[in-house]
Amino acid sequence: MPLNVNRVLLSAAVTILFSNAIIFAQSPQPAGPSGETKPTQQPASETPEEAMRDRIANARAQLAVRNHTSAIFELESIRKETGDLAIHSVVNVMLMHGYLEQGNYRKAKEFLETHFTDYKNKNEVASTLYPPIAGQVIKGARSQAERYRALGLQINDRNLPADALKDIEQMRVLLELVIEQAKETSKDETCAPMALPLLEEATSARSLYSRDEYDARRWRDELADAREQLAAQRSTVMTAVAGSPSQPQSVELVPVQTVASDSTAAKAAPAVQQPTAAVTVPEKPAATEPTKVAEASKQSASQPVAEATAASANGPIEVGSLVPFATNKPQPIYPAAAKQIRATGVVRVEIVIDEEGQVAAVQNTVGHSMLQAAARDAIMKWRFRPFKRDGQPVRATGFVNFNFSL
Repeated sequence: MPLNVNRVLLSAAVTILFSNAIIFAQSPQPAGPSGETKPTQQPASETPEEAMRDRIANARAQLAVRNHTSAIFELESIRKETGDLAIHSVVNVMLMHGYLEQGNYRKAKEFLETHFTDYKNKNEVASTLYPPIAGQVIKGARSQAERYRALGLQINDRNLPADALKDIEQMRVLLELVIEQAKETSKDETCAPMALPLLEEATSARSLYSRDEYDARRWRDELADAREQLAAQRSTVMTAVAGSPSQPQSVELVPVQTVASDSTAAKAAPAVQQPTAAVTVPEKPAATEPTKVAEASKQSASQPVAEATAASANGPIEVGSLVPFATNKPQPIYPAAAKQIRATGVVRVEIVIDEEGQVAAVQNTVGHSMLQAAARDAIMKWRFRPFKRDGQPVRATGFVNFNFSL
């Protein structure tokens, strides 16, 4: 057979085979015994929990890249599709963050008021959902104030562009709404342990947005009043948490800083004022300045006593801040419930040290109600260099401030 004929036949055969391959690829798969088409093998599908987690992670990423509209739409959809309280708690905080970053103060206000109404009406679910939302308002206000400062702008500058002035004023209004809500609920004994710390934090944030010196003075006074109320209610606050047992399995370790400076504590913790206070802070406490703390910590064990005054000839000496004299300082364990609502602040623990440098008793605790138990548990594990008077071991009283931050 001629060579040209063989090439033609070979070319035709290849064309037919190629066409059949295309037809086979486009044809449906053979049916199974039940008559159903066998599906192509696919990877295992996600569980509903995994899918929900991925959606939340995606919304968080959208917030990170400032795609607020997309993130808010997804978060609002998640809230409608599930009734899981834990998911709602996380999503609500993210939603409030999104509203504030987007500058949608109307939506933020409606969202806050809706949950506050349920919280005020003693709705059990709202008691878990409202505090984190209000806390996010405070956190967002602080972040915004820091953003203005980082850009070299003064919040009380009336010559700022109109958009900036409007934005700042709307944040003031939102913070004042949180303050009003906290004042209202603080009158209820069951809500006071949560409302009073919230009132202090919101008032402190509002003082950052002072319009002028008169407004600044007003909010400084408001902050002082809030701290006095918190101090006056401390016995009630301590009772509210004293009966709650510690549950190590439900907590996780988070860095907690020990405050060595009294000036730092004065800004974050209410002042303790008692007619019969056991602790008298000397005019020049050992831990007033970081340099003094360093010097005190280098003292030998035979001379641990800094500037302290004796309460009586035979009574314990009053030291003030005990941080410089500590030899073992285990940090508190951040309670899971407090971390969930982003509870932060300074907790002051007033203690008695025995002759061997161990904690003999906790006299008083002041600070956020949900953080006090963790601070008390931690201080009981602290150890100090023994204090001496005239060469003899003696008891001492003082305090330690724990700064809980996320």
